[in-house]
Amino acid sequence: MARWDGIDEFIAVGEEGSFTAAAKMLGLSVAHISRHVTALEQRLNTQLLTRTTRKVVLTKEGEVYLHQIKHLQHAMDEATQGLAQQQSTPKGKIKLTAPVMYGESFIMPIVHNFMKEHPEVEVVATLSNEQENLLEGGFDLAIRLGHLKDSSLKARRLSARRF
Repeated sequence: MARWDGIDEFIAVGEEGSFTAAAKMLGLSVAHISRHVTALEQRLNTQLLTRTTRKVVLTKEGEVYLHQIKHLQHAMDEATQGLAQQQSTPKGKIKLTAPVMYGESFIMPIVHNFMKEHPEVEVVATLSNEQENLLEGGFDLAIRLGHLKDSSLKARRLSARRF
């Protein structure tokens, strides 16, 4: 991410016209803003800002760069927001296996309710008393009864059962 370092800071200074105002806007120190903008200028080998004791002004190169880089910042913000929204809504396919009686009595009613709440999730359930090979079958989840054999798979006890 080194090539993005200083971009947010530069945009804030360019828009606010001040290191102090940019620092307040971003919730960072003035020294942090100054270091990152200076490092950006050094990486680009271009002076983006003219600094005086009273004000900060964009150079011509700084104006062009600010205009162009704001589009990239906006696109990155949209991509990040879109990803967050995509991850907040469950969607996709879940393939599970469970024993027949236990699956019919306990698991399928839960799956049914889950699918009603999350219509973008497809659940494919295989109810079988055979010990399915989870990797070969492409299963995401398996409900098993009894003691788990030594396995590299992750397991969690759901409940106890007595005869």
